[in-house]
Amino acid sequence: MRGIVLIALAALLLGGGFAYLASKDTGYVLITYWGYTLETSFWFAALISLIALSLFYFFVRIFNSLVAAPKNFSFWQKERVRKRALFNAMEGLVEFTQGNWVQTDKLLKGSLKDSKHRIIHYLAMARSAQEQGRQEESDSLLATALTECPKHELAIYLTQAQLQLDRGMNEQALATLVRARELAPTHRYLLKLQSMAYMRLKDWVHLKNLLPELKKRKALSEKEIATLERKITKSFLSSKMAALNEHTDKEEAYQELLKFWKSLPYSMQSDPRMVIRYVSFLRQVDQDAQAERVIRHFLHDEWVDRLVYLYGIIKGDDIARQLLEAERWLQDRPHSAVLMLTLGRLCLANQLWGKAREYFEISLRLDQNAEIYGEMCRLLGHLGEYEKSNEYFTQAVSMMTDGLPDLPMPKPRSGVGEFEFDPEL
Repeated sequence: MRGIVLIALAALLLGGGFAYLASKDTGYVLITYWGYTLETSFWFAALISLIALSLFYFFVRIFNSLVAAPKNFSFWQKERVRKRALFNAMEGLVEFTQGNWVQTDKLLKGSLKDSKHRIIHYLAMARSAQEQGRQEESDSLLATALTECPKHELAIYLTQAQLQLDRGMNEQALATLVRARELAPTHRYLLKLQSMAYMRLKDWVHLKNLLPELKKRKALSEKEIATLERKITKSFLSSKMAALNEHTDKEEAYQELLKFWKSLPYSMQSDPRMVIRYVSFLRQVDQDAQAERVIRHFLHDEWVDRLVYLYGIIKGDDIARQLLEAERWLQDRPHSAVLMLTLGRLCLANQLWGKAREYFEISLRLDQNAEIYGEMCRLLGHLGEYEKSNEYFTQAVSMMTDGLPDLPMPKPRSGVGEFEFDPEL
């Protein structure tokens, strides 16, 4: 609206200017051609010339439009098809993200021919085909994509590897990822998929070799890296122990185990789960003294109930010193039932019967479980307190069997219904 007003105002000013100039001096124009003479005023001649030029311009424009009409119509039609294909592609991707695979196929296949970004169609359609159980079609789409869109080779390989992992084709996925890594050795998502393939194949050697690159490229979170390190270490420890069990010389087996443990990163040597497993292996090769030292040093920095429990059943070089060490922990853990159980067992190892009983009783007050009842039963039986020993035995059995229903029982025969421990046993 504002533009029209400005144009009208300009026309009025221009017309007014012409009228003013014409009133001052009309001018004179004489044109002679082949014996013909035309006389008129300058302003009339100027007006006629302007009209003629305008008509010529419009005729030229109309002629050009008529000549270019077929070409313009073809362009308009192609643009219309392109926009429609783009719209269908966007709708297809929306359906893809929502898991509507039938609609995804319909929209993406319908717009594939006219799309300039066919690689997106092929990758999404390959995933959609697999989700519908058409694995051969999925592979065919990826093969076609590789032929028609070779510059997107990495994206195609990554998609193919992911689909293969989803099918459980771990070896094929790994082969695909090896080819892909030749194109992008430091690609983070590629490294993540490769670690997944190694883990499923339980190829711990290659996974261990890949670990530094995973850390460097931050392909996994810190939590995922820690979990992966534990799995690798656990597997290596298990395989190493299986091999060590074949040794007849336990000292040689221990030296090999010790060498392997020292080669592990600090994060694994300080992981409680790995330390517990290592201690168990040390006990298998008759290295209780070394296991006692490992536990003692670890518990200086971190409290782990399972290791405290193991400390009570391991016999170190100096069991008296071992008891004193455990009693120092009472300052920080005076209400730990597992520590009381461990102290009671260490007192038994040092033949301190009364003190052992006190620790077991405290442990029972803190946490009533079958194992502590069993220790009290055994100790009191050897001390000759058979009645109380029987009570603890009954409690232990009751807890181990989750209790028995209250049902009628036959009357006990003479000499039956009670048991006594042989003090010599």
